[in-house]
Amino acid sequence: MTDRPAIKPLEWRGSAAYSPIGDYSIDKDFDEEMTGSPWVCWWMDDNLGHFQTLDEAKAAAQSDFASRIRSCLIDKPEAVEATSPQSNLLSELRELVDRAQAIISTSTYPNWHASAEAALAANTTAAPESSAARAPLTGPSTRAHSEIETDDR
Repeated sequence: MTDRPAIKPLEWRGSAAYSPIGDYSIDKDFDEEMTGSPWVCWWMDDNLGHFQTLDEAKAAAQSDFASRIRSCLIDKPEAVEATSPQSNLLSELRELVDRAQAIISTSTYPNWHASAEAALAANTTAAPESSAARAPLTGPSTRAHSEIETDDR
């Protein structure tokens, strides 16, 4: 990918070019003070300047158009390339998810999630007054349920 993307040239129909971001037009200024640069280039209602030739006015319109388009693009082209740091992170994340799923599927507690769901359902339907009355969760744990401090206020 190049540093700067190519910008489509304006398509002129007579003295006007229509674009998705606004229309360009070129008029001839017949004021005697403008005989050295009679061509006036416009974008919408903005005067882009006076020019000596029609080609110079069209080049100014193209330059303005390209500038407006580029101002909407990301400054760093690597942000849109397939080998960007973001795509590498996404690839690494997918690998981690796959590894986690493999570990869970081969766990020595294959039904731990079912036990947890049953305990949660028992706790939400019975609505106990204190945490001591809650059903213990079974499954992989680094501490026994009795070792966990509770606050029964």
